[in-house]
Parts: sequence; C-alpha cells; structure tokens
Amino acid sequence: MKKYIKGDFVVYGTNGICKIDDVQKMTFPMETEEHTYYVLKPISNRTSTLFVPDNREELVSKMRYILKREEIDAILCAPQDKEIKWIDDKNERANEFKRILKDGNTDELLYLIRCLYERKKQLTDNGKKLTITDDNVLTSAEKLVREEFAFALNIEEEKVADYIKHKIED
Repeated sequence: MKKYIKGDFVVYGTNGICKIDDVQKMTFPMETEEHTYYVLKPISNRTSTLFVPDNREELVSKMRYILKREEIDAILCAPQDKEIKWIDDKNERANEFKRILKDGNTDELLYLIRCLYERKKQLTDNGKKLTITDDNVLTSAEKLVREEFAFALNIEEEKVADYIKHKIED
C-alpha cells in the first residue's frame, strides 16, 4: 500500500481533491484498537473531514496522487480508440457509472463523459433529453475532471475545457 504524508494533495474517490491535513493514531468508538488514519480535507468543502484508516486497503486504494501536467497531456493526446458502450438497462448503467465515479480513474471518467455527450447528442437530435440520473453522472464526472485538471495545471476551472480542446486538436 502507498504511504502518504501530511500536506500531500490526493484525489479521493467522488470527494475530489483533498489535502492530507494530518496522519495520526486514533481510536474511534466501537473500535478496540488504535489505528493510523489519514485526515483528509476536501478542497471543495472545507467544512468536511474524512478519516481513512491506513490499514483498510479498500479505502486507501481510493486515494491517489493528483496527475501531473505530463500525465494529463498524455491522456489527452492518446489515441481515442477505447470507449464506454451505452448500457440500455438503466440499473446496470447506473451501477457501472457509479463504479466509474467512485474509482476516480481519469481515463475512465473522460470515456464516461464522451459516452454521455454522445448519448445526449443522439437524444437532442430526436427532441429528447438525458435522464436526470445520467445528467447528474455527467455533471459529477465533469466536476471531478475539471477540479483535478485545474489544480494540476494551475489554471481556473473555467479554462479546463479550452485546455482539453486545444490538446485534442493538436
């Protein structure tokens, strides 16, 4: 398992970018042993605090370092041969989209956004709209990507779409 230190910035699942505010030993109610916890503060919600026990791989695995500019550019410039196929069954689709959001894998988030954009265009051409659930997934995926790219590239969130477009067109 990766070890993170106080002051690191990480992406933590659907919480987006978090600062590791502290790494400390704690015992929570209903626990019998003391464990080391990562104390995370989401940058988009300063009033929230997350406690991630360092001995729980399934929780620590949701943490990853923020991408670097070179990694973002490599993702954007890579061949766009992979895609997420539309799943007609709304429950299966919702479960798969939730999994992608929770995993926080930037490649998959970008594929998800593209899938939803394509579906939205198809529906719009027929005078229809995305379902509220699918639209919420799109909004969440865009927010996660925009927040990480803006932070990593040191640009305003409003400029992320232009950055992506510019890189893809090059």
